[in-house]
Amino acid sequence: MKLLLENWRKFTESSEDPELWGNCGMVAVAIAEEAKSRGLDPMLVLVHNADDEDTIIMGDYDLYHVAVTIGDDYYDDRGKISRDELNFDDFGEEDRDYYVDEFFLNEKVKDAIKRNTNWDKCPADFKERALEILDNETPPKESEVGYYDPDLGRYQMNKAPWQRVSSLISDIVMSMRRGGEELPSQEELFNMVDHEPYTSYEEYKDARKKDMEGYANWFRGQRGWSK
Repeated sequence: MKLLLENWRKFTESSEDPELWGNCGMVAVAIAEEAKSRGLDPMLVLVHNADDEDTIIMGDYDLYHVAVTIGDDYYDDRGKISRDELNFDDFGEEDRDYYVDEFFLNEKVKDAIKRNTNWDKCPADFKERALEILDNETPPKESEVGYYDPDLGRYQMNKAPWQRVSSLISDIVMSMRRGGEELPSQEELFNMVDHEPYTSYEEYKDARKKDMEGYANWFRGQRGWSK
């Protein structure tokens, strides 16, 4: 158990990335948890020498490295990496046999990582690093209500018909205010503009409310904020 420790310590004594050894699992869990909160589908990647899944989950073995995969991409403390970079040559062994397996983020897998790595920090200590990696490398998964625009560097609400209607109503309101006119009710304003495809003010209002609430909740999830 933990053969990684001594050989990996030698490798990392002069490294600028100390989390590539003992705490690599904690970094990976932090990245996976942040990715999951954004609506992504992360998997924990274990590089190991265990013979079967039961040993991986319940036993002791050499866990050489832990990373995360999201779609076709891999991540560890270095950021986005290639699959080849999951394995390191300098473990003090030649022709070392190893396996690369992917697991869902759950408590059993997290316990296996804790049991077989030389960690001295917890995932919460790497939350900022996880945010940095995912903000730089992985745009959030699109949803029915929002998406991340990399060109603007911010989240946007998906286009919906009610937005066009709202813009037309806003134009009328601004024009009437400039002219010092008394504003009619929202329903009257709705009936003054082209409000296709909505057949009633209530239908328009309900669609707008649903999307606004859905986007607000989705946006909070992307940033890891509580409701």
